[in-house]
Amino acid sequence: MIAHRNGDLETLLHAFYMNEGILVTPFHTMLLMCPATTPDDIEKHTRVFERFIVLLREAGLA
Repeated sequence: MIAHRNGDLETLLHAFYMNEGILVTPFHTMLLMCPATTPDDIEKHTRVFERFIVLLREAGLA
């Protein structure tokens, strides 16, 4: 898996998440959930990730 990572893309994703109030672990892009995580939190992540993918496609990067 490590051989297929794209450091620039991961950095962009982390910055995009951060601007949306989502914290991701810095080295392996792992999302951590805790007992206080709600279905709304998960839905927010899904919406933000979908928007990220749309923006990549619009920029011709995906």
